[in-house]
Amino acid sequence: MNTQVDKYLANIENAVEAVARTLEAQRNRIEEHEQKHEELLQEYWDHSQRAHALSATAQDYEALAAQRERLELAQDELQARLNTLLTLVKALTEGLRQ
Repeated sequence: MNTQVDKYLANIENAVEAVARTLEAQRNRIEEHEQKHEELLQEYWDHSQRAHALSATAQDYEALAAQRERLELAQDELQARLNTLLTLVKALTEGLRQ
């Protein structure tokens, strides 16, 4: 009877050790998953910040493009006025020479 109890206790001890190993393996997996989760979360926030920065840059670009267009129109208008002025000055100069 003792040997049967010893075998039973040895089986229980082996089962407990197996459960302990399984629990330790599961703890390790959970830690790995938590670490991976933190890495992915950090990567998400990094991407989110980059997307926000790109969005702000795009808005700035649109404002700058609109301002550039306004400045080009103003420059074209100024060039046309200068051309008119040059034509008038040339005509005046010709008139004074005659």
